Amino acid sequence: MMYTAPMASIKTIWDFQSKCHEGVPILMFHKVGRCPAAANMPRMYVSPAHLNKLMDLFHRKALRSISISDALEGNTRRKNCFVISFDDAYEGALIHALPIMKKHGFSAIVFIVADLLGQRNNWCHGEDTTMEPLMTRTQVEEWLSAGFEIGAHTLTHPRLTSIPLLKAKNEIAGSKRKLEDLFGVPVRHFAYPWGDYNSAVMDLVEEAGFRTACSCDPGVVTNGVNRFRLPRFDTDERSVRSFSTYKLAYLSDDFKNLAARGMRAAGSSLEAARLKFLTW
Repeated sequence: MMYTAPMASIKTIWDFQSKCHEGVPILMFHKVGRCPAAANMPRMYVSPAHLNKLMDLFHRKALRSISISDALEGNTRRKNCFVISFDDAYEGALIHALPIMKKHGFSAIVFIVADLLGQRNNWCHGEDTTMEPLMTRTQVEEWLSAGFEIGAHTLTHPRLTSIPLLKAKNEIAGSKRKLEDLFGVPVRHFAYPWGDYNSAVMDLVEEAGFRTACSCDPGVVTNGVNRFRLPRFDTDERSVRSFSTYKLAYLSDDFKNLAARGMRAAGSSLEAARLKFLTW
């Protein structure tokens, strides 16, 4: 049986906080940067400005990012925790996202297409009109030096259920070996390209020595979850823009800040908050 569940996203901060109480949601990003006007797949992008607002919102709400390994540890559910993941290792994750995450005290994992370091997303030819640069070896080393984690995303980004099993085995196990040889760190986690997998592919991932594999199936990490089909939520520009209805999410904080400054008149506090809300 092949698993090709459609990707799902979370639309509001209230929904996200609810997911954090059910288990540990894993957020999936792809391209971070300005979306070209000619892009035919704009949902692959998140702008740095909106990513910064999202991370700032998570910080304000006392949410905490953890690793995939930490999400799976223990017998109790972790509340107010989530995981940040980046697929494909576009250099925008390093250039734009890493400084934003460090500023807010968050961590992340990037899933690397091992044979394409320093190249572009050539696997998207015919589907995606915007070819973006992927991290070079030096950039991956910079990512690791910042204390962030790497995972494997095959050697060349094929649809694993559409190629011979022996080739799929090489794509999976080969990517782990290559990344560990290049960077001298254990590579414990895998992500299925295109979210495409089946039971045979899952077995190959486990045989290769990975501890987990991330899918594109919706849901949260809970006790008893299948470690080789971890669910994730897609996170793109459209979902980030509506994620919290930003002004509403910040409004309660604005009231608190105004009160803390010792505003005496309730009317002036409300008016100040209203004006800030309208111009934010």
